[in-house]
Amino acid sequence: MTTKASEGQVSKEDVADYLASGERTIALAAMRGEHRLITGDVIAESIDHSRSGMEQFYALLVAREGWSSLPPVTKRQVVQAIERDGQGRRFMTAGTARAVVAKEVLDLARQEGTL
Repeated sequence: MTTKASEGQVSKEDVADYLASGERTIALAAMRGEHRLITGDVIAESIDHSRSGMEQFYALLVAREGWSSLPPVTKRQVVQAIERDGQGRRFMTAGTARAVVAKEVLDLARQEGTL
């Protein structure tokens, strides 16, 4: 899906359809391939209330790779979702790929003053 999106084969309507049918991971993969497809609230929701580890991982990747195109409100929501995970569920435990990407997102936020 990431490749199809990067080749322009996925539209915003396709992403909306994936989201409506509960396929957030597929929608996130498309967003990763083409940042113009990013839906900010989906990123934060998929980090905070993921239905699977893969969904959370893709949301973190989209946040990291699309950081410069995210509006400030979405950036704050993403940071807050990552921080909440550290205080509660702890799905982003040290040494996991999710933890590495989450740290990179927080580093981006620090660099630009979002955090």
